[in-house]
Amino acid sequence: MTERLTFLTFGGLRRRGWTDAMVRDLLGQPDVQGRDPRRWSVAPVRLYLLARVEAVEGTPEFAACSAAAGRSPSAARAAAERRRRAVLAAIRAEPIRVPLLPRAELERRAVRHRRLLDGGPGGVPAPPGAGAAP
Repeated sequence: MTERLTFLTFGGLRRRGWTDAMVRDLLGQPDVQGRDPRRWSVAPVRLYLLARVEAVEGTPEFAACSAAAGRSPSAARAAAERRRRAVLAAIRAEPIRVPLLPRAELERRAVRHRRLLDGGPGGVPAPPGAGAAP
């Protein structure tokens, strides 16, 4: 009886605790790459030989990467909060310039914008009941 080869998809690796960087650094290129015959997808299916994955999972390098990747949820929240504060500080530091337009120009631009939103040069549709004979 022949031995059956078993592969893991990239999603299967993620479920086993692998991160994108760990796959890239420790496994490298997939053993098999191609299209999924069961469904259409732009991205090719990446398959990794289970025996090779298990061999890498037994190395000290994997243990070190796994420990670094498995930080606590509170540490992850703190890091996300730091990134959020940094982005908000960058936004606050960016100057906002609002041009001052003459009233006629502002009205012209507002009408043009509204016409574009309504689907074309036909103008703003009349409100219901407008223009009806009394």
